[in-house]
Amino acid sequence: MVVIAAFALGAWRWRSLIALGAVFLAIAVIAGTALEGLACPRCRKPFFRSGLLHNSLSSDCMHCGLPKWRLADGSLSPAKRNLDRDLP
Repeated sequence: MVVIAAFALGAWRWRSLIALGAVFLAIAVIAGTALEGLACPRCRKPFFRSGLLHNSLSSDCMHCGLPKWRLADGSLSPAKRNLDRDLP
């Protein structure tokens, strides 16, 4: 998508496209690593990672099974409550 936009804007030099791709790849790796390091509110272990196994799309904690969008006591988080209320 970025390459198509760059070509449309006339930035078709390969070196600039490769550099742009490397920057976006680095940002994606850093964001993914930060996401996998988020702690579960109940067990304080990484929510999306257990040893060598990781699942960024998991809806439950990989250690204690706490569902996503829940607090340590099992109640729905205020952020999710507000999001659900705003939906039509």
